[in-house]
Amino acid sequence: MRAILCCLFLCLTAGCASTTTGEPTWTFRPKDTNKIGETTAKYTGNADVVVSFPDFDDFGTTEFKSPESSGFRVSARQRNWYVAPELGLMITDETEGGVELSATELYLGGRVQASLTELPFSFYASGGLSYLDSEVGPNADTSTGYYFGVGSYVTFGDEHGITAGLGYRLVDHDWELNEWSEVLFSLGFSW
Repeated sequence: MRAILCCLFLCLTAGCASTTTGEPTWTFRPKDTNKIGETTAKYTGNADVVVSFPDFDDFGTTEFKSPESSGFRVSARQRNWYVAPELGLMITDETEGGVELSATELYLGGRVQASLTELPFSFYASGGLSYLDSEVGPNADTSTGYYFGVGSYVTFGDEHGITAGLGYRLVDHDWELNEWSEVLFSLGFSW
């Protein structure tokens, strides 16, 4: 939780810093171009394929030692917005000690993203609602909870290009998969 609060504080106060040319070091919105004849796209965002490694709690005598989830997420907004809607889907299918874990998580929330103006790095903080349809052994249920996450991207190309990302998410539900944290790796595209 401290990491999330620190990243949010950093994102909110980062606009105070500036370079020697007077441009901000960080920007929450993509910079408009000043080149003649070049138009700026109305929307900006990220689309990623995601692999995560959740740290699930123990279930009775079964411990899922190295589960892996995969899915995708999309975050897009108008260029003049500060908060972008975020939508993601993660699927886990794991068997350990004869017990099968099958979970599908759909999450919807908002994302604040700040970009460095002179380097190809950007940082984000996100949070929202999480819907989980899960089955652990003979027990199956659905539940609604919430998630918080932080992460970063490196962009290969100018403002639009291939992105590689690293993130961390906390998810909280009220069923057998009650809460977990996960490290996420992503590969995608930014526009």
